Amino acid sequence: MKFKIGTIITTFFLLSFPLLTYGGATNKNIDPRCLRIATMAEWPTSNQVSSYEVLLQNFVIQIPDGPKRISTVNDSLIIFNKNGSVLHFDPISAKDLSTAAHPEGITSNSKFTVTEAGQIPFEKSINDPFPTEPVDLAVWQDAMENKKEIFGESNVVYKSKKENLIVYYYESPVPPLGNYASVHDLTKTDTFLHIAAQNMGFDEFKKIIGSIILR
Repeated sequence: MKFKIGTIITTFFLLSFPLLTYGGATNKNIDPRCLRIATMAEWPTSNQVSSYEVLLQNFVIQIPDGPKRISTVNDSLIIFNKNGSVLHFDPISAKDLSTAAHPEGITSNSKFTVTEAGQIPFEKSINDPFPTEPVDLAVWQDAMENKKEIFGESNVVYKSKKENLIVYYYESPVPPLGNYASVHDLTKTDTFLHIAAQNMGFDEFKKIIGSIILR
């Protein structure tokens, strides 16, 4: 699965996860990073005052600090704030989940939708039943490889839900990004939104996450 964050990250996870890790795995070959799932948390509190709003897909996000510069790279929106922080917004669709083996997107022939593929790393672990159809297993394997990068050795990943909106967020263990979120509209199957932030405290990042509403 290809994950892009502006011009900084183009992909984390193109490696195939060994089948040995699935059915019949022993403790010796289970990666502990694949055992944890996101921790449910209350919906974050948003800033009382915002400088402006960003509309991406059907997500409305309040930004507290005024922009110094706004750039676009392909479908990505990058906001350089006056306070030195940087926000990356990346809408994800099927074409963004392409691999060498699946140039049209790893979900193109799978039972998993784009949104579901983006949620698997946060919601499922190596202990959950895995799919047996090859096209579905490819999505699952890719998600488990993704999961290792997200959870790291001890990273705490949170999830919060408000009506049809669910967000997974954490302080990223992968340099150079400091904070990361995956935002999903549960009524949409073909797209979701990645958000990453640099030079921003996690508490401030959570306030931005807390401001998100559906249009």
